[in-house]
Amino acid sequence: MKIIDFEHHYFSKPFYEFLIKNKDKLIKSAEFASIYSSFGYKSNNGTGLPFGSEISCQNDIDLKIMDNAGMQFGILSTSDGIESLGKNDSILMAKKTNDFTASKIKEHPDRFLGTFCLPTPYVEESLKEIDRAANELGLKYFHTHSSYGQKRLSDPEFEPIIKHCAELNIPIYIHPCYQSEKYLSTLGFAFSGAGFGFTVDVMNTVIRLIAGGIFDRYPNLKIIIGHMGEFLPYTIARIDNMIDIFKDQDPWIKCKNNFSYYVKHDNIYVSTSGIFDENVIDFAIKQLGIDHILFGADFCYENAKRSVDFILNLNISEEDKHKICHLNGERLLNLK
Repeated sequence: MKIIDFEHHYFSKPFYEFLIKNKDKLIKSAEFASIYSSFGYKSNNGTGLPFGSEISCQNDIDLKIMDNAGMQFGILSTSDGIESLGKNDSILMAKKTNDFTASKIKEHPDRFLGTFCLPTPYVEESLKEIDRAANELGLKYFHTHSSYGQKRLSDPEFEPIIKHCAELNIPIYIHPCYQSEKYLSTLGFAFSGAGFGFTVDVMNTVIRLIAGGIFDRYPNLKIIIGHMGEFLPYTIARIDNMIDIFKDQDPWIKCKNNFSYYVKHDNIYVSTSGIFDENVIDFAIKQLGIDHILFGADFCYENAKRSVDFILNLNISEEDKHKICHLNGERLLNLK
C-alpha cells in the first residue's frame, strides 16, 4: 500500500552543523537544551544509532528505515527551532534549510516531499519566504512549532503569515516543542515533552486560534495536528459546551461557531503520529471523520515499521486504510 508520512522529522545539514557549532551558546535556552538532549537518546528504529544521526539524514539512513517499514514517501518536516534564533540567524537558517530540503527532494523525487520552515517572529521576511518556498522550491506546507519562547502562532502579530498560507491554499502543520513553563520542565525529559507537555502546548495554540475566529476570517485555512489531534478529539464536546454557555458573555470567545463546526467543514486534519492504540484512532475517526486522518510515523522518534504496521492491521476497511495512508494526503496537498 502506498504510504505518505506527514511527520517525517529531519534536521537539514546546514542547520545541524549550525547547532553543533553553536552548542555552548544555544544549550542555555530551554528549547535548544531539549534538542541537544534528544540527540543523545538511542532510536528505536533498529539502527542502534542515536536520534541525532537518524534525524540529520546522514548517509540516507532514513531511506533504509523507510524501505524496512514499507513507507514510500516521507514529507521532510523541518520544525527545528529556527524560529527561536536571533533575527539574522533565523532568516538565514530558514532559507538554507528550505534550500536543503528542496535538494533532498531533487535527489530522491520518488521518495521525498517537503515542508518549509519560516523565521516566524520576523513576519515580513516570513511572507517573502512563503512565496519562495512554495512557488520556487515546490515545498508543500508550513511546518511550525506551536510556540516560540513566550510567543505562539495564535498571537495577532503572526496572522499575516496565516492569512498568506490560506490565500495560497497552503496547510499549516502545528507541531509541539519544549516550552519554558517551569511546571512542565519539572516533569523530566519524557513527560515535559512527548508524554504530556507537547500536547498542552499545541492545544494552547489551537484553542486560541479557533476561539479567536481564525477559521471565520480564513475559511479556506487547513491546520494539521499530529499525535492523533493531541487532546482535541476528546475535548470537542466539552469545548462546544463552553462556547454555547459563554459565547455571549466571554469576550475572549470570538468564533462564530463551535469547534465541531470547523472540524466538519474541512479545516482540521490530524496525523496518526506516535499513537498505537486502536481505541484512540477509532475515537478520532468517529469525532473527525475518516477523511481528516493522515498517516504520520513521527520519524525518527517512533519506530517507523511499527507505525506502518499499526495502520495496516487496524480493523477498518481497506478503503479507509487507503484514505489514511495516502488518499487524504493526496487530496489535501493536491498531489497527482
